[in-house]
Amino acid sequence: MGLAISDDGNRLYVGVYTGPGENQLEVIDTRQGRVIESFAIEARPFDVQISPDGQTVVSINHDAYSVTTIGLKRGLRQDHRIAPLGEGLFDKPHYALFDDQGRLYLPVQGKAMAVLDMNGGALLHLKLRGNTHQHGMAWRPHSNQMLIVGTGPADQVNGGPNLTLYDIESQAERIIPLSKEHEQIAVNQDGRYAWLSGGQSFTGGWEGISRIDLKTAEVTEFPVSGQPFGITFLPDR
Repeated sequence: MGLAISDDGNRLYVGVYTGPGENQLEVIDTRQGRVIESFAIEARPFDVQISPDGQTVVSINHDAYSVTTIGLKRGLRQDHRIAPLGEGLFDKPHYALFDDQGRLYLPVQGKAMAVLDMNGGALLHLKLRGNTHQHGMAWRPHSNQMLIVGTGPADQVNGGPNLTLYDIESQAERIIPLSKEHEQIAVNQDGRYAWLSGGQSFTGGWEGISRIDLKTAEVTEFPVSGQPFGITFLPDR
């Protein structure tokens, strides 16, 4: 499921879903093309992230309402419960983002933001007002804003699809309504446009991608066959 790659490109960390109970986080040596290490994690590793200092890999365990942190030097594992709204059917963590201070942000249902500090393990719960099931996340370059994809209603939240711009310093939110659901997000290097994939893990989604002008909130849809799920920018060469 989740994937993360080291800054030097030599290690790929892969969350492997094997069913209820214990799952695996595998470490692949990209030069040799083989698995060199494996760690036990909790169920359904929806996302995998690496801390800014490169010392900790994190699995976001959707079905276990938890995050597993693994210290890459000593292999030390810790599990942290992430359930700011309790353990309702849809109140589970999905994607996460690190800030440059080593804090991990996990939005849940457009109602709560769990913030886990890697420097000591403190866990905070902040309020959100998106009122929508939330999935993909990305930083907006040259700002304190993170962007969070809202997929639409689920259980106790009834808001439609939207895109939340969340400022981690002021905790201010700007919400852009969308007509269709999406899964993941990538942002132009200048921070002007967000691109969202129309394929969606919750419902299947639609065959296209959307571009959102973050200045004007104008949404432009582009047809893409096959319900595209992931989306990213390739670096300039």
